[in-house]
Amino acid sequence: MKNHIKRMIILLIVMVIVLPISLPIISKAVNFQVASNEEISLNVQLKREEENPNIVHITATDTTYKITDLKYVHQYIETSNIDYFEEDHEDIYTFSITPAQTIEETFELDGFGSYTVYAKNERGDRFLARITINDPNDMPQITLTRDQDNPLYLTIHVTSINYTITKLKIAKKQNISDNIDFSVEGTDIQFEQSNDVNVQYREIEEEGLYVIYAEDSEGNKTTRQIYLAEEITPIQVTITQEESSRKVNLQITDAICNIIKVKVAKKSEITDFDDFETKGETLSTTESQNVNVSYVAPEDNTYVFYVEDEAGYKKMIEKRITLEEKIIQVSISQDSVTPNNLTITATDAICNIVEMKIAIGNDIDMDYFENNGESIPIEEGKEVTVNYTVDENCMINVYVKDEQGYSYLYKKQIIGIDKPQPNEPPQVVLEQNAENPKQIDVTVTDKDSYIDEIKWAKGSQTISYFANNGTRIGQGSVGSRIHTEFTINTIGTYTVYAKDDDGNEVVKEIYITNIEETPKDTTPPSIETTNEIINENESVKVTIQASDTESQIKTIKIASGNQTIDYFENEGTTLNIVKDDKTAQAIVMITKNGTYTIYAEDEKENASIKTINITEIVIPEPEPDDTITSSVYEIDENWINRISLNTNLETFKENISTEVGYVVENMEGIELESTDVIGTGYKLITETDKQYILIVTGDLNSDGKITLTDMSILRKHYLQVESLQGEYLKAADMDNNDKISLNDISVMRKQILEIE
Repeated sequence: MKNHIKRMIILLIVMVIVLPISLPIISKAVNFQVASNEEISLNVQLKREEENPNIVHITATDTTYKITDLKYVHQYIETSNIDYFEEDHEDIYTFSITPAQTIEETFELDGFGSYTVYAKNERGDRFLARITINDPNDMPQITLTRDQDNPLYLTIHVTSINYTITKLKIAKKQNISDNIDFSVEGTDIQFEQSNDVNVQYREIEEEGLYVIYAEDSEGNKTTRQIYLAEEITPIQVTITQEESSRKVNLQITDAICNIIKVKVAKKSEITDFDDFETKGETLSTTESQNVNVSYVAPEDNTYVFYVEDEAGYKKMIEKRITLEEKIIQVSISQDSVTPNNLTITATDAICNIVEMKIAIGNDIDMDYFENNGESIPIEEGKEVTVNYTVDENCMINVYVKDEQGYSYLYKKQIIGIDKPQPNEPPQVVLEQNAENPKQIDVTVTDKDSYIDEIKWAKGSQTISYFANNGTRIGQGSVGSRIHTEFTINTIGTYTVYAKDDDGNEVVKEIYITNIEETPKDTTPPSIETTNEIINENESVKVTIQASDTESQIKTIKIASGNQTIDYFENEGTTLNIVKDDKTAQAIVMITKNGTYTIYAEDEKENASIKTINITEIVIPEPEPDDTITSSVYEIDENWINRISLNTNLETFKENISTEVGYVVENMEGIELESTDVIGTGYKLITETDKQYILIVTGDLNSDGKITLTDMSILRKHYLQVESLQGEYLKAADMDNNDKISLNDISVMRKQILEIE
């Protein structure tokens, strides 16, 4: 009795020390061993408590006899040494039980290692059950680092606290769901064995998802995976905004697996990836490697889009979404008395401007201001005004950035400061308007001064005439280049006068011979087509030529079917055209026989159509429909799921329908016979080479059954010791709710115990 009390005190002390570190440790295996070759009715099952994994539940049952003894010891006891429990050892704990056919007890773990439970019935049959608790410190730890200069170069760092690293291998996954058996797969990595291995691996030549495998001298194994490519993640996102709206369209692609989540939030709400666990609006998408989704922003602001794939890779992308194209505006005004004094005003409709820089020069872009430019002190705000002085005519570049990190560059040519006498007077260009022959279009430009005055008069006039005569035009326009016009009523000569700020004057004449409007073009284009068979009668190249007698061709379209001209107002495919005066040519490839309508429109909106019939294309025999359907199983593009345990090939075939032939192969690629049982990971391969991975619910080791081995694998995944992937993760979803929880463990346990 004293020895027993002493053992209990020691056990309590050990538990106080071990408890904080033992909670997350998972059972390595649950093994049952019978201590006799005879058929016995005695059985023992061990299960760790879900809420407190430090507690082990014992369920001892006997279908025939009463159980009289129940003991356990923190040791690995072989069946051959079962007599250890009949001897007087201090480390054996004996439960006080009342003999019965079912006994339930619990004990508390006091450290890592193996625990052996002993049961005996009244007939003398004995049974051993064992559970082993792995120490995570014994497992190799892998750290993977991408090279900054070459994304396919990899640094592999593997450490072990207690053992020597004896093996390193690498393998490329073709699909995220691939399970790699490193006992027969993978490429060996050469290294010097130690408990701290650092390898610079330079043999990867192809982008993709890679798995690194490490094994130590005690047989402990660890894997880690990493995506190696130009991009940090396999996720690519393109965002485009529609005109005159806050609607944006996201095109998302993933190089290795499906996108499972897309969220959006204002930038002001987000600091890192973790914020999206509780914040942001989830956008509705269908899981796929190619996702297109739209979002309408409620207001002008900067938004952050969050994307996550099923491999756990994440990406955040910023996008400023506004109705106006330029949310940041900059204006520069010169003092009328002292033109070298400038007033610069910058405004931001969304947030505060926090930085302003200025540089003088003609070839300056946004990148220049990363490390250059004169920083201008400002008081942060949505509107910032500063005064600046220049010494001569120049190109001034103003760079501003707001608190959300968005920047804007504004350029302006500053003139009128150093006023050398221009060598040339203003330049005047006069043209009779093509649409309205009674309108004369006037363009006046000056090399180094503002335009001060523009006048016109009928007849041939001199500069002196315009001192007190002529009609003023272009009023209200300021600058060194002004566009304006005037209207005439008769044919003849007209003179335009221009003067700049430096007093330079010039006149320019134009002679008008006709002011009658050109008759309106009402003749539609003509359409001619020629066909050329290419690609061995698989397609027809149609060359379209549209011609017009009066106007240039504006548009050529094509649509399938027999269509009217009105149809093409909003429909039809617009083709690229090559213009030559009033003729245009387009080429279109047609791959399907049928009727097509071609539409041509000229610059005067006259339109015509032509219908053509394509009959030359040889239509290949249709591929057999290799779709597989089932009223019993769940089937998608790559999986056949929810197959029952102990389903043989014959039963499986009765539960699916398809028009093509197929075979089912096991994990070794051997074709199954009708009585062979299907396991998770087996493949159905159609005669069109389409493959489906078969998933048996609860079968996590590909034997088509549920055993304690499957229970152990499921527990390891739940406690995040060894993660399940692909088909094995789907097979572990016992309650079919797309997640792994304690309920899945409970359902599997009931199936093992044959409990409803």
